[in-house]
Amino acid sequence: MTDRTMGVAAPWACVCIGALMLSMAAGCGRQDVEPGDGAAEADEDAPLVDASTGEPGDGTAEADGDAPLVDASTGQPGDGTAEAGGDAPLVDARAEAEVEAEVERVPLPIELPEPAFLGTPAHLMRAGLRLEEDAPERRPAFLAPAGVRNVARGKPVTSSDPFPIIGSLDLVTNGEKGARDGDYVELGFGAQWVQVDLAKEYDIYAIVFWQRHDQPIVYRAVIVQVSNDPKFEEDVTTLFNNDHDNSSGHGVGEDYQFVSNHEGKLVDAGGVRARHVRIQSAGNTLDDFNHFTEVEVWAR
Repeated sequence: MTDRTMGVAAPWACVCIGALMLSMAAGCGRQDVEPGDGAAEADEDAPLVDASTGEPGDGTAEADGDAPLVDASTGQPGDGTAEAGGDAPLVDARAEAEVEAEVERVPLPIELPEPAFLGTPAHLMRAGLRLEEDAPERRPAFLAPAGVRNVARGKPVTSSDPFPIIGSLDLVTNGEKGARDGDYVELGFGAQWVQVDLAKEYDIYAIVFWQRHDQPIVYRAVIVQVSNDPKFEEDVTTLFNNDHDNSSGHGVGEDYQFVSNHEGKLVDAGGVRARHVRIQSAGNTLDDFNHFTEVEVWAR
């Protein structure tokens, strides 16, 4: 073969070898990739992410009924709730029942004693007291969640005066609310309080208390507080305060004064949670002594 023949054949040999290599490479690629239509054909039951490890899955679904730890569609940590065909509740049934119970409110079944007098005497209206104007003659029914009851009945009572002048402290929670002398306990002059220990914490919705009501009397600097601290040194919530000049040292109160009568005084507690209830006064329009007939704590 001449040099010229060799010179012509060599380029064609290179072209042939290159084409063969390209064909082999294309064939290797077609072994693993099939022609697609641009859409992924994924088994709808197989999670994209392994629920227990957070690693890519193996294409098999483990439907054990438990909520996935990892969201299969996003790869993000799940919320621990399963959404199985819309049958799994999104809200806990017990929580719904509690919400429904809060909505259902019923009147407190407060039993009232016989009235010893009616209305507000004119001399009290002219005594410079801060009484509520246009107050209703009868207190409207107070609505509280169903299941609320008087949890103070028979509970132990303490006071700021260890030696009552008349009566004993157990009269404050014995259920007797009458206007007789033997139905109330009389404490010394100045600011004095009685305190009821409910024995455990309750959600308190209303506190109703009676002081002496055999005749029209207005007690001064009446304060109602609750706490979980029996010494009332911390965690104290003041629910009512008509001490307008801060004579008792608990702050200036904005509530109205009131005539003590057979209905007692109802204080809305709003569901506050506490164990101890303290009621204080500082004398009255007749004398400087303090009288407590009954305390009811409506709670659950």
